[in-house]
Amino acid sequence: MSDLLRCLACGGSVVWDAAQVGAACLFCGTIALEVHAASEPLPVPDACLPSMVSPATADARFRAWAASSWLRPKALRSAKITVQPVMLPAWRFHSRLETHFAGLRRASTRSGKTPIAGVDHVDLSVMVPASAGLSQAELSALRPFDEHAAVAWTQAPTSSDAASMSTNASVIWEPPALTQQGARVRAHRELASEHRRRLMRSQGMVSAKVSAVVDDRDVRLLMVPVHIGVFRFRDRPWRFLINGQTGEVVGDAPIDWWKLLGLVAVALAVVVAVLLARQWT
Repeated sequence: MSDLLRCLACGGSVVWDAAQVGAACLFCGTIALEVHAASEPLPVPDACLPSMVSPATADARFRAWAASSWLRPKALRSAKITVQPVMLPAWRFHSRLETHFAGLRRASTRSGKTPIAGVDHVDLSVMVPASAGLSQAELSALRPFDEHAAVAWTQAPTSSDAASMSTNASVIWEPPALTQQGARVRAHRELASEHRRRLMRSQGMVSAKVSAVVDDRDVRLLMVPVHIGVFRFRDRPWRFLINGQTGEVVGDAPIDWWKLLGLVAVALAVVVAVLLARQWT
C-alpha cells in the first residue's frame, strides 16, 4: 500500500512505499515528513515519459556538473549524494497566440527612438509544474522533454519498464497539486511573456506593451522523469535536478569563498598596478 508523504518544510509530496526508503524529503532533504493515506482517488495524468538516464549516469552527470566551475569547492566532486528517480507532474500547453503590441525601437531621431505597433501570430508551447516541490524556473531550465516515447500513465506503475524509472519496487511519483484551470492562468502568462521577448528581439524594441489572445490547441497532464539529488555541504542541504531524458543538470551549487576572495584580490591588484603605472607615465 502506497502512502502520500508530504514535507512540512517545503510542501513537496510523493507517493511511495515509505517502508522501503529513508524518511527524507526528496525536494529539500529535510526529515520533517508526515504520512497521508491516499484515501481519495488521485488525479490521473494523460501520459508518462519514460526515463532514459540510469542512476549511475545521473551520478556521473552530477560529478561533471560539480567540476564544471573553478569556483566550486573541490570537495563537492566527491561529496556523498543520494540521487532518486521520481516522476513529477507537469501541464503542457500547445497554444496559438495573437499578440497586439506597441512599443519603441531605436532610430535616427532626436530622441533616438521611434514608435512601432502591430499584430503578430505564433504557435508556442509551455510547461507548468503541477508539482508542489518543482518551481517554474526549474522546469523551464530542465526542458525540453520528448513526448514521442510517451505511454499511458495507467501502464507506468505496473509496467516492466518501471524498474528503469525507480530503484524501488514501485514508481515514486508526486500527485498533481494544480488543476488544469489553475495551470492555464500560469501558462498563458508565460506564453505572453515569451512572445513579448521574441517580439522585442525581432522588432528591435527597447520597450513594449502587449496584449495577447491565447487559443489552447492541445493540453496534457504529463508525468516527466526527473532525478532529484540532495547533498549536504557546510551543514546545509543543497538540491539539484537532472532531466531523466537528456541528463541536463539544474541546481545551485556552493562556492569556495577562498577562491572567490583570491580572484577578487587578484583583480584589485591588477587595477592598482594599472593606476600606479599611469601615475608614473
